[in-house]
Amino acid sequence: MKVAAALGAAAGVWLLGTLATALIPVFVPLEMLQDDIGEYVWFALPHAVITGLMALAAGLVHGRDELRSVGGAVVVLALPAVHTVAGAVLGAVVGTEAAMNVAQAVCSVAGALLVYLLMRPARAPMRLASR
Repeated sequence: MKVAAALGAAAGVWLLGTLATALIPVFVPLEMLQDDIGEYVWFALPHAVITGLMALAAGLVHGRDELRSVGGAVVVLALPAVHTVAGAVLGAVVGTEAAMNVAQAVCSVAGALLVYLLMRPARAPMRLASR
């Protein structure tokens, strides 16, 4: 049940993030979007935020204690991985430049991994045997 809830939370964040990025051209001036740097800032960096928030939502719902296991990592990173692959495939299909596709994929992976590594609990402290 926790797995389904975690994936549902990540999917909800994915939906909201996708809708928010679709609104970027509405709220950002055209001059900023036509600039090379502006294009990457407004269309690649949001992928790091979206996948990071997806991993955060899934990790919090699934339980922080379970993130050290392989199963916990799969649950937390599954939908960010799907987001990354889907973005790359969609970008290739619609003809997005390769550099933008790579930037979006790198940002997606970086956002999810950073949040996962920060959320993952530290190793248990070593206890010295008492006599």
